[in-house]
Amino acid sequence: MKKIIKNSPRILYFHRTLLTKYRLLKCWLTLKDVKVGKGSFIHREVFFTRNHKVVAGKNLILSRDCHMGANINIGDNVLIGPRVGFVGGDHNIDGLGDTPIRFSGIEGYKSITIMDGAWIGYGSIIMAGVTIGEGAVVAAGSIVTKDVPPRAIVGNPYAKHIRQRRP
Repeated sequence: MKKIIKNSPRILYFHRTLLTKYRLLKCWLTLKDVKVGKGSFIHREVFFTRNHKVVAGKNLILSRDCHMGANINIGDNVLIGPRVGFVGGDHNIDGLGDTPIRFSGIEGYKSITIMDGAWIGYGSIIMAGVTIGEGAVVAAGSIVTKDVPPRAIVGNPYAKHIRQRRP
């Protein structure tokens, strides 16, 4: 087995690369108004829309192809699977006259809150103003339009309550 010397060129290159990537990620997240705690992992293919604040606690895992289109408060130890969408605002659709919906404007943004220890499965959509309780599980493909109670498991396209998690 090879002996690795503490200051070998390989080790130094590895540390420089990691530090550079960390600094770039930190700079990119700062520009997007995103704050995350220690031990968090955000996949590089996550899309943050402009004018939204995302604040996350420690040990967040945010998988690839997620769309963060809302003001989101995320607790500690939260798992968010691939292709999860967070939808923050709705277009005005009434009283427009001849104005196309494209130019109708947005009613306003409501925050989404995800409490500690929650898990959101693949391809779920979380709508504006929803709170996902502590330790709750949202099954893959669910569309969450109402608050999810703590330790609840919700699933199917309408995020119906399946059962409570066991302690």
